[in-house]
Amino acid sequence: MEQVRSIDIHGQGIQGPFPTVSTQLPYVQTIEMSWNEFTGSLPEEIGSMKHLIHLELHYNSFTGSFPTTWSNARNLQLLNIAENSLSGQLPPDMGNFRNIKGLFLYKNNFTGTLPPELSNSKTMCKCIQIRSVVLFFVVVVVVVVAKMQYCIYIPTLTHTLTQLNCIYFYTHSICSLT
Repeated sequence: MEQVRSIDIHGQGIQGPFPTVSTQLPYVQTIEMSWNEFTGSLPEEIGSMKHLIHLELHYNSFTGSFPTTWSNARNLQLLNIAENSLSGQLPPDMGNFRNIKGLFLYKNNFTGTLPPELSNSKTMCKCIQIRSVVLFFVVVVVVVVAKMQYCIYIPTLTHTLTQLNCIYFYTHSICSLT
């Protein structure tokens, strides 16, 4: 079991809490448990997984807040926790995700701002997906979506936005500040 590198049980209809036994495997790089019926809080133990690169827990029924301990998973490159029932503010410790390239947070109930500490990322997010996420932004960036221009507000990440390849907007409402 010590040599396990990947756990993929997506789409199996598994119910109940997250199987924390998977966090006890020291060399796991990928956890793909999306499209199930997991409930309860996101597991704090993810933060102790030093080799974890990809974590996909989207389309489940997780509740609670984003665990601050996850910032210790510094090799994480892809984090997809979309389509759950998570809430609260995203912690500033997310800035410790120094290698994050994909961050998927949509269809949750997060509030507050996208942590400016994310600008500490070496690679910055190459792709951010935003759908029905209630986040308030500070700096104006003009984005063309379906041939229409929208102003979005990104926190003080502008010095790293040159590395951003895409921002997807889905179910959204754009508000004018005039």
